[in-house]
Amino acid sequence: MPQQKTTLSPGDNILERYKVEAFLGGGGFSSVYLVQDLQASRQDAEAGEAFFALKDLRTEDEHEKARFIFEGEVLRRFSHPALPRLYRVLEDTERRRVFLLLEYIEGPNLETLRRTKPERRLPWQEVRTLLVPVVEAIEYLHGQRPPVIHRDIKPANIIVPQGKRPAVLVDFGIAKEYEMDATTTAIRHCSPGYGAPEQYSGLGTDQRTDIYGLAATCYTLLSGQVPTDAFYRTTTLASKREDPLLPLNRAVPNVPEQVSKAISQALAIGQDQRFSTVEDFWQALNACEEGSDQKKKYALLHEKPSIDKSSFSLPATSCGKRQDHGKPKWTLFWATLIALVLILSLLFGLGLQTMGGFKTSTRKSGTSPTSQAPSNLRASSYSGTIYDVATNRPTPMSLTNIEQHLAEISGTFSGLHTTGAWKGVLDTSKHIFFTVSGSQAHAPFFFQGSIRADGQLVGNYCTLDQAGQCTSGYGIWSVSPGTLGK
Repeated sequence: MPQQKTTLSPGDNILERYKVEAFLGGGGFSSVYLVQDLQASRQDAEAGEAFFALKDLRTEDEHEKARFIFEGEVLRRFSHPALPRLYRVLEDTERRRVFLLLEYIEGPNLETLRRTKPERRLPWQEVRTLLVPVVEAIEYLHGQRPPVIHRDIKPANIIVPQGKRPAVLVDFGIAKEYEMDATTTAIRHCSPGYGAPEQYSGLGTDQRTDIYGLAATCYTLLSGQVPTDAFYRTTTLASKREDPLLPLNRAVPNVPEQVSKAISQALAIGQDQRFSTVEDFWQALNACEEGSDQKKKYALLHEKPSIDKSSFSLPATSCGKRQDHGKPKWTLFWATLIALVLILSLLFGLGLQTMGGFKTSTRKSGTSPTSQAPSNLRASSYSGTIYDVATNRPTPMSLTNIEQHLAEISGTFSGLHTTGAWKGVLDTSKHIFFTVSGSQAHAPFFFQGSIRADGQLVGNYCTLDQAGQCTSGYGIWSVSPGTLGK
């Protein structure tokens, strides 16, 4: 049997009607192409209305197929100027593929746009203007019965169309309908830095999950830096260390303090510590700004399909007064609870997939983090599995030829389709940090984790760029002692 094509090429014809013109982008199990409707009228063709975006599912996995079809059902039901329009769900039996025929929205996404700016960030006034329609779209989704949770809000999923049309929120590939009291242990697909802590656990997602993603989007657009990933924040706070997420006004001093406070609250580890609604979050962001009725003015220009726009009055809290966003003990409580769920998920093999977008440790390899006696590894070799978010599949991983001198550790790493030397440190709290050297075939990897009571090593990892910062390539790993050390 010939191998099935996993991508389409320019010139390919879908159902003898839609001609592939170009590849627009993709990720995970789907790709998006620009296609032309060969049956469109001459008038439509001349007006540029014969072109569409065709989203292609590149796997026969039933779970992903169900997710893909749900995305189509979500978009088919809704009509909003800041949401893409779905025209048809297509099934090509010959190719054994399912497609979504979507409105083609020409323009850059916010991730691309911000990278063209100095320091890769935008001023607050511009961010506020761009996000007004997106906030309305999120409110529209949350106002459905049952509410629809997007769960992947990030700059790359917000397109800024050419012309006068407002920004559009796209990619509903991991959206879900919210069910009260429902929890799940299913795999979580989310983007490093933008996924909320509950997306890495079985605690359940709700509207506040999207508030976290929207706040993370604001943080990135205003600072030029993707916020520290929730997985790493959770594990760090659970070990009673300081939250590694730098407050926005410390990263960018000219950001208004009220904006920084609102984003910090929206990025809280515990869902109950965040704003209850996206409207509350938006009001807090605009509380001390002139023209804070900008959103109401937008609603007058663009009729909203089903939600009446209420008055946007300022919150009672004074702009100059520091708001109490929850006591630190509650942050520790939520971090400990979520960390416990993560550990249990690893213990019992619930198929939890995470991506640990985190900042590299400030400790340098070869330097003991403390003068106290360091921890000792139980074995000279470990073996287990590593989960790469790009494939969502476990692959073998091993640490062999391990040598330890006080806090310094080194050895040979095998996994992620490569083998290389690694070197790092092991501190007195049984936390391990190490880097796998890069080569011509791959970039270096940074790993962090901890030693469990049974001797198993568990943690997460990322791929490092030339500046030593985490980029793409995230996941979790878990290895057990092999050959016992002497």
